[in-house]
Amino acid sequence: MPSIQLRVDEALGARIKAEAARKHVSANQWLIDAVTQRLETEEDREWRAGFEAMGKDLECNNVDYAIHAQAEVVLGDY
Repeated sequence: MPSIQLRVDEALGARIKAEAARKHVSANQWLIDAVTQRLETEEDREWRAGFEAMGKDLECNNVDYAIHAQAEVVLGDY
């Protein structure tokens, strides 16, 4: 498995070790979990921002054109 070397000051290193010990995991695993959570949170924010932007544009939300096609599929009128 590839590795990455991190340099942190003494205070941050101590906090990482303390949090890892509190969670009963290694400092390495605690860092992996923290970075993974942060990346997933950023991806979620990007998705949410995209959907919120779509919701503000009424032209993007107009689905009237698809009503007849949906009725054909659902009701079998095709």
